[in-house]
Amino acid sequence: METVAADLSLTVGATRVALAYYSAYAAEIDAEVAENERVSELSHRSWEAQQRHLT
Repeated sequence: METVAADLSLTVGATRVALAYYSAYAAEIDAEVAENERVSELSHRSWEAQQRHLT
């Protein structure tokens, strides 16, 4: 736990709270992360298409 906390620049207590929160809401958090990744990918593809049209 100490290594994870240090890697994330968090206290051990904050790391425990974060893990507990994720344990309670894993499905919702995972769905939000997946949606963010989807939107990010679409945005990146749009940006790439715009760059192609500018050259």
